[in-house]
Amino acid sequence: MRRAGYELTAELEGSLGPAVHDSDELLGTERGELLDGEPGRLACLRDADDRVASRASAGEALLARGPGAACFFVVPVLVSLVKITCGRGRLMVQRVARFLVLSALGVIAAALFSAGGSADTVLSCGDVVQADTVLANDITGCAGAGLIVSADGVKLDLGGHRISGAASNAATGLTVLGAGVVVSNGSIDGFGLGAFLKGSQPTLMHVEVSRNGTGIDLHPNSDGFRLLSNSVSHNRNLGVLNEGGASGGFVAANKVVGNGRSGLVAPTGADGVRYENNRFSDNGEYGLRISDATSKVIGNVANGNGASGIFVYEGFQGFSDSYLIADNSADRNGNFGIEVSKNIYGESPTDGGGNTAKHNGNPLECLNIVCG
Repeated sequence: MRRAGYELTAELEGSLGPAVHDSDELLGTERGELLDGEPGRLACLRDADDRVASRASAGEALLARGPGAACFFVVPVLVSLVKITCGRGRLMVQRVARFLVLSALGVIAAALFSAGGSADTVLSCGDVVQADTVLANDITGCAGAGLIVSADGVKLDLGGHRISGAASNAATGLTVLGAGVVVSNGSIDGFGLGAFLKGSQPTLMHVEVSRNGTGIDLHPNSDGFRLLSNSVSHNRNLGVLNEGGASGGFVAANKVVGNGRSGLVAPTGADGVRYENNRFSDNGEYGLRISDATSKVIGNVANGNGASGIFVYEGFQGFSDSYLIADNSADRNGNFGIEVSKNIYGESPTDGGGNTAKHNGNPLECLNIVCG
């Protein structure tokens, strides 16, 4: 910073099934050879078959019980493997193949359970989340805070559900205090502030933040933040506010539209942020406003905003080369489509080309940048 619960799927079973069936056919061939004059080994084989069936049944039961039990499936299978010898090298190899397939089923099922995350959880207004959670219900009518994520590394999947404040609620819908938190797949509305991201490296993705006072507030500690594929709309004040100092972020594929003031504001110190393929449209003031915050602004659309669609200014000497403005489109804005100001040293952010603007309030369309 510068300046002062899964199940084993049919597809998986199908992919492993041929290996099991092939093993059975090979065992059948070996059984036919053993029938010719080797009753002792035939008895051993029958005993081995009984133990295979027993282990398979036990394995299926353990898999049904969950990931912890499934892990223990591998151990007894391997123990049985050592015990079943029956005196034939080729038979042993075939038994090895069968046991390894069964063991693989146990390991894969355990991995699937482990990757599946937490079961859906019912939460209420003001609850504190400290572990990976999938929300099971809408949270509505909150008179105070919505949800608070306090621990590091938590993944909170809103499960398509809504966090909603009661009328005139001035509190915050979602507060992220932990570092490396990921929140996804839901909506937040009706609060004084929709989402407050304070911990470092937070990710907010596929979340609709609408009809709050301000949509999203990035605290100066939230370096490395990611805003991905969110809808930030119809908030009374700002859509997104970077308080200044939250640097190194990535803002991509968001729709920031219809907010009462500017869509996104990045003031001094919000350096090293990349804004790519977003839509900043129909906001009351600027679509995207960046001041003294080195940025890459690439491939965005900014239409129908009350002031300029995209505004970029760098007042400090020697920082203009750290900007790139390229391939943006800005139409029908109240002032310029894209407004890039020169500082007192005659420097202005880098024009990367490919920018277009038309039908804006200022007949120049763009300032200090070439627009087609």
